[in-house]
Amino acid sequence: MKTPPNGAEIPVIHNFSEFYTFLYSVGSHIPKRHLLGLWEKIEERALRVFSLLIEAAFASQYERRAPLYRARIIIEILKRLIRTAYQLTIISEKQYVALFLRLVPISKMVSGWIKYMER
Repeated sequence: MKTPPNGAEIPVIHNFSEFYTFLYSVGSHIPKRHLLGLWEKIEERALRVFSLLIEAAFASQYERRAPLYRARIIIEILKRLIRTAYQLTIISEKQYVALFLRLVPISKMVSGWIKYMER
């Protein structure tokens, strides 16, 4: 198992931080009924991914794989929950697209990090 080169984990964490900041700002425009339902689950999962990415960044090379796999699964769940929020008109199409444009590259970065470690 290989570890990413120095600082390779920083971009994904930085990108996820920007994603979460935007996600949080979108939440401020959501009615309370939805804020305490589906949107709360979306934010919980986003925070979980954030934690897992930081955990992977600080873990030894042998302990990184598990949090990255969990993060990748939760990111896929996030994609579907965000799509559901759009379909239920909880968020606008513009917000949906903006969230996806931030989340898809993060998903690719996490998958790339996993593939890098599997070499």
